[in-house]
Amino acid sequence: MEQDAAHYYQSGYNCAESVSRAIIEHFSATNNLDFLKVASLFGGGIGSSHEERCGAFTGGIIAISYLLGRTAPEANIDLAKEIAIEYRNDFIQQFGTLHCQTLLDKFGPQENSEKCQDLTGKATELLVDLLADYDIRPIQSK
Repeated sequence: MEQDAAHYYQSGYNCAESVSRAIIEHFSATNNLDFLKVASLFGGGIGSSHEERCGAFTGGIIAISYLLGRTAPEANIDLAKEIAIEYRNDFIQQFGTLHCQTLLDKFGPQENSEKCQDLTGKATELLVDLLADYDIRPIQSK
């Protein structure tokens, strides 16, 4: 899945779209890509501002919410919250921050955003491993 995410990034999707698409495609039976609209403005920080949260991280949160979120106010989302918090902690442990510009500064110059592409794949792998810890497994293979 991390290779799928990196491929999506390389083909023109942003980091948030790439992570959310790779996860959702493997863990959900949906063939509808409308969820990508939700992720579109989170790539490169909010609105590509390079501020706020890293888009790869946000794409993971979008995927968690899509897979485990609610459609009714009375639905329990405690598991989704728990996984989101753990994903946040794991991401910070691995990359040092959630802030897009800080990550970019840390990466230094990059050609064709190759370091962001690599981060996108690694962020996807982090989430796949975390979901496995909760016994949440892919339901479809590509």
